[in-house]
Amino acid sequence: MNKLPIKILFVDIDWTIFDHTVEQFDFQSLEVLKKAQENGYLVWIATARPYHSVEFLKLFDYLTPD
Repeated sequence: MNKLPIKILFVDIDWTIFDHTVEQFDFQSLEVLKKAQENGYLVWIATARPYHSVEFLKLFDYLTPD
């Protein structure tokens, strides 16, 4: 049986890609996630935030998670 490599990244929002000190996204991290997607990785957001909170931050303007 051939095993395929797992190519998925789970990313939290708070203090991982959103810095509350400066109240903005870490755009360098977002670029890395986009590059990972271009290289075949799935990027999933794993957060306790409700969906409308993620929309309010405008995350989807910068990243389209899988």
